[in-house]
Amino acid sequence: MGSPTTYSVSSVVAELIESLGRSRTVIFAGAGISFHSGLPLVNGRWEKDDGTVEYTGLVESVLERLSMPDAEIQALTGSELPFEAFMETLQNNSDMQPIYEIFELGQPNTTHKMLAKLISQGAVKLLCTANFDRLIEKALLEEGWEEGQEYEVIYREEDMVTIPWADGRPRLVKIHGGVQDPQGMAITLGQIAQKRLSEARLQVVKHLFETGGHDQVLVLGYSSSDVFDLTPQIQSIEQNHKRVIYLEHSTEESRVESLETREWKNPFGRFSDSLRVYANTDEVIEQLWAVFEKREPYELRHQKTSWMGHVDEWYETMRKERGDSASAGVAAILFLQIADYGKAEKYFQKGLSIAQATENLRGEEDHLTGLGIVRLSQGFFRRGRKAFERALLIAREAGNRSSEGALLGNLGNSYSHQGMYDQAIEHYSAALRLAQDLGEVGAEGSRLGNLGGVYLNQGDFDRGRDLVNRALEISKETGNKSEEAIWLGNLGSSFRAQGDYGRAAEAFQKALEIARRIGDRDQEAANLGSLGRVLNSQGNYDRAGGLYQEALDICQEIGSRGGEGRWLANLGSLWIERGDSVRATAYYRQALEIAQSSGSAADEAELLGNLGIVEMNRGDTDQAMAFYTQALEIARRIGDRVKEGNHLRSIGTVLDLQGDRELALKYFEEALEIARQTGDRSAEVGHLRTLGNAFVSLGEMDRAQNHFLRALELSRQIGDRAWEAKTLGNVGNLSENRGDFSEAQRCYEEGLRLARLIGSRPEEGSHLGSLGNLYARQGNYDSAHDYYQEALKIARAIRYREGEARHLGNLGNLWMGRGDLKRARKHYEQALDIARATRNRSGEAAHLGNLGNVFFESKDDDQARIHYQQALELARAIGDKAGQSHHLGNLGNLYERQGDYDQAEHNLEQGLRIARELGDPFGEGFHLGNLGCVALSRKAFLQAADLSERSLAILKPMLGDQHKDIQEIEAQLHRAREKLE
Repeated sequence: MGSPTTYSVSSVVAELIESLGRSRTVIFAGAGISFHSGLPLVNGRWEKDDGTVEYTGLVESVLERLSMPDAEIQALTGSELPFEAFMETLQNNSDMQPIYEIFELGQPNTTHKMLAKLISQGAVKLLCTANFDRLIEKALLEEGWEEGQEYEVIYREEDMVTIPWADGRPRLVKIHGGVQDPQGMAITLGQIAQKRLSEARLQVVKHLFETGGHDQVLVLGYSSSDVFDLTPQIQSIEQNHKRVIYLEHSTEESRVESLETREWKNPFGRFSDSLRVYANTDEVIEQLWAVFEKREPYELRHQKTSWMGHVDEWYETMRKERGDSASAGVAAILFLQIADYGKAEKYFQKGLSIAQATENLRGEEDHLTGLGIVRLSQGFFRRGRKAFERALLIAREAGNRSSEGALLGNLGNSYSHQGMYDQAIEHYSAALRLAQDLGEVGAEGSRLGNLGGVYLNQGDFDRGRDLVNRALEISKETGNKSEEAIWLGNLGSSFRAQGDYGRAAEAFQKALEIARRIGDRDQEAANLGSLGRVLNSQGNYDRAGGLYQEALDICQEIGSRGGEGRWLANLGSLWIERGDSVRATAYYRQALEIAQSSGSAADEAELLGNLGIVEMNRGDTDQAMAFYTQALEIARRIGDRVKEGNHLRSIGTVLDLQGDRELALKYFEEALEIARQTGDRSAEVGHLRTLGNAFVSLGEMDRAQNHFLRALELSRQIGDRAWEAKTLGNVGNLSENRGDFSEAQRCYEEGLRLARLIGSRPEEGSHLGSLGNLYARQGNYDSAHDYYQEALKIARAIRYREGEARHLGNLGNLWMGRGDLKRARKHYEQALDIARATRNRSGEAAHLGNLGNVFFESKDDDQARIHYQQALELARAIGDKAGQSHHLGNLGNLYERQGDYDQAEHNLEQGLRIARELGDPFGEGFHLGNLGCVALSRKAFLQAADLSERSLAILKPMLGDQHKDIQEIEAQLHRAREKLE
């Protein structure tokens, strides 16, 4: 075959005629072929010269009857809302018979007649259509062919399973069902709208485009807009593609291009040997007519029907049956489906007012339920719950137990989202009992899964997984593949939470395969992203980012704004972990814009917190505090207890860095109390670790140890190996600071073993670095070097920039300890370059200070002072008081060596004052010791002894007798006492 540029429309038509003559082409037809018969297209509008609009599409005409302004009609038709989802919404809220009758209207047009002639002459053995109408059957009847005699019509899903393709019998396959079976058509529409495509329809698609005995497929009148239906099924075909000739109607241009060219609305993007032909379809049909019909002259038939009258009849029937509020309810549900929560709430409120004014209790319950769902989607959990509770009262008064169960489930959702797990369990359990009493098997499965999800959130993995597995079995029994994928995904999330990344990936992969098989794009995106999270936890950032991007692309393609925001946020978090705050901010800002435009307060709070993390990494504690405070206010307003606890901890961290450690402790303890109240044991572990670190900073080692050991015990109870590995690192650090090197080594090695077991590369590098620090501290520089190099290799392999800088800094410290100032400087400079490239100002200050130490040791006092001063200024700029105290101490030591004792004392006393403001016993102890050194140099021996004794009184209980710094201060005290004697 030549390239598309060698083809003209006439040459493609000539090849098509030749292939039809050999019966090597089958046909796939969409709604466009019935337009000349007077049937409506899905969408259509005609803007008249006077500026008014006449709606010519079915969707627009229905929306106009719902009293929507043109701007809102365009918002819906311009969205990615599938036609099937639109139809299912009408179906669930009205009598669809008048709409279905539209597809009984009209007579076969010229295209139908041509297709019938091709079938009757044996040129085409298979014609597959997505249309509901019977116009092709009527055209075949005009040719003398009777359904069931000369050819077979297949429109029931169960019949698609057993099609004997090999018998060569002519067939018309109506893949979405037919108007002759309204109930079956309704079921199919519902399945597609809920993204539950069947294996039967998939097999038809595969026969058409992959496995059939024909050579090529002619596609006519098909818009490729069914993103939840045939599009994903076609895209799932990875090999053995049939040649496709896609005829796209155009009255303005005639040209041929590769079918791979277009990116949007193109399920055939990988069909490399296929063509898109832009041409006037009527003219192509005329050319086929000239070859395959010699008796009857060609005539282009245009008909009109009264289909708009059927839309009017549908609307009036709905009003009579459901009341005047029904149209507002339908409009609200449509906007809810495209995540336009503001318009959805407006229409639900409008419908509620009408229902209350007309005393329509059923309508009132429906609109209250809708309002609850909208508010839940936005994160306004308390307001949503009030709406559900009012609806529940109506359902109970009416004795509608099925609605009662659904509303109890919605209330369970609201409590679960808020972290109010006891109440969620109570309501899910009541909803489950109702489903079991009523024999609603599907609802039973959903509520089992929801109930299991609560226990998983609490860290009760055994009980939670048992319930989710029961839900999974029900979904398999009922054939609900979409829910099967959801429950598998929940199991995967539970394994990931425990650090069991292998089983997590296995569950997500199974869920992904199901989602792709049934064409559920939402679930496909969710499981691609979830697999990305597993890889992210393991430090495989490149592959994780690729999967996040795939998930994002799908959400953008199907118009899922919530999903788009979710995966943008995940990409932001990935770049945070890689140390690139610039990229992280860009992704978070995009996601925040989506959250704010859709009115999702819960997502807005989450993203403000993420932006706070960015600012913390940059060292801008004031800006971080502003973001965290906004996030906390939103979390409290919407009653989201989980997020409230997280943001309290974040604010506490800022306060800790800014020096208000007592207030920071209160925030940490409040966060811990929320975790305990909600029963969120995983969050409890995190808050215990945070408190442990706070007590370390305060020098309260016993309290720190108690919190770390409780966190370690709890992480083991819930089987969370990721938390266990991290907490072992905390216990190891504490033991090392106390001089218990054997216990520190045991903790680090056990943490390293767990990190390797669960495949967490960042955590593996962290424990390797800790072991390197431990060996360096003991003077075993060769072993320390090996551990640092291994940690650095991991950081570079996974492109973990922050870790790379940290390990380079450790190597610099190692070479400093060995007296190799040249190598130390090289490593510090590399670490500094990374900190500057990633805009990590806190890291930049630390590495400037380290370089200052290199120049100090090499007696280059001018460069030492410059670097110390730069580090101090940067720490002041970002509000890092602990850093200020440290760099002032370095400057004080430098001035002491130069004999400028006044300046030395000035800097050390400033550092001491900050350390005391911070409640930093380490800083206070070291500054006292250094001031003692200055006093000794001044020959103020009594003062030197006093300062040294006070220093030792603070540091010795924390560091132990064998610590190098303790021994140096004791030697200093000994010299002072000798001089006094």
